[in-house]
Amino acid sequence: MTCEISVVCSCRNDNYGGNFLDRMCYFLRSVERFSIPIEIILVEWNPLEGYESITDIITRWNALVPFRHPVRVITVSNENYKKFIGKFSYTNTYMSFQEYPSKNIGIRRARGKYIIQTNPDIFYPKSTIQFIENLIQREDIQSVISCGNPRGKRIDLIGVHNFPSIMNVSSKDELDSGVMNIECVVSHNIKQISENALGDFMLFKKEHAIQTKSFKECPIAIVHHEQPFVDEFVKRGWPETPVNDITIYHFDHSRISYEKVEFRANPGFVTYEYLQNLQNDDNWGCIDLELSESEICA
Repeated sequence: MTCEISVVCSCRNDNYGGNFLDRMCYFLRSVERFSIPIEIILVEWNPLEGYESITDIITRWNALVPFRHPVRVITVSNENYKKFIGKFSYTNTYMSFQEYPSKNIGIRRARGKYIIQTNPDIFYPKSTIQFIENLIQREDIQSVISCGNPRGKRIDLIGVHNFPSIMNVSSKDELDSGVMNIECVVSHNIKQISENALGDFMLFKKEHAIQTKSFKECPIAIVHHEQPFVDEFVKRGWPETPVNDITIYHFDHSRISYEKVEFRANPGFVTYEYLQNLQNDDNWGCIDLELSESEICA
């Protein structure tokens, strides 16, 4: 079944940054307000033993208040994670969570004409959703759309623990009210404005990402993923277009990983230029691996 947009992000239930599930719930309940056909793809990378699976969590939330659009959970087991990193010969430490290879999995398997690649701690205001709907209905997009004013603008809110949790809400009206409450109080709860947050939002055609082979797959890279992605589009005549009318909110959180390490930088040799020159093979997006998938819908 095809759709207009596939919303793709990577995730794992490891409480990264604290209150992860609350952030993810606000993300899902905000982005599901699209009125055009969409799907939401959550790529669960290397789930941890002893933690509830993303599929079970989404199924539980769907039983309380059904999602308006299909939610697909694609799981990369620990076995498949090891197969993925086994393709590389780096001597550096590999992270147990791989954001951009994970996003590639969702992008390659998406059913939508367009892709929104994003993260599960982003809140989509209704005005942004309506603008995107109008944009793809009136134009055949031939670029990478990012937030503008400034480029890659992201409005960072205070931590999600400062807002009422909506995870266990069982009334649709109460849930809708909780989501709208974020938009009503946002002006009083801004922590800062971030720039160049392309990893939190880019909109592009799936067929273009297939031709560029999407994000460069380097399992020891922490930063510099987004610009090489954009560069491959530009080479083919699809420029980046920052759009001022697209606004996203981000719940602030710590950067401490499950391993209790704060990752901020790549190994010295993994520069922007290094990633720019990498070429994914034809199996990018782990298309050669057999991954499990669950689809949760109303």
